[in-house]
Amino acid sequence: IDADTVIFQPETWYHVAMVRDADDATNGLKLYVNGQLKKTGGQSTGNIQNGIDFMIGNLVDAYLYDGYIDQVWFYHRMLSQSEINALYQAQR
Repeated sequence: IDADTVIFQPETWYHVAMVRDADDATNGLKLYVNGQLKKTGGQSTGNIQNGIDFMIGNLVDAYLYDGYIDQVWFYHRMLSQSEINALYQAQR
């Protein structure tokens, strides 16, 4: 999934969440910004334990993110949109 349709402004705080549904082969990735669903897509079936490094903020030395990333959380289940929105509201 690419975030080309989501415009991020410099010097602005954002709450960003990504949800992965391993059972949905065509729209298994969901991107939320500030508690709202912004984009779906991407193939996400199968196991993510594939021997490839997991990266946040870049893609194999491309698309390097120049900023701060704070409070990264992982869950062992998919969060609903209302749960993601609640997390955003609690951190605003």
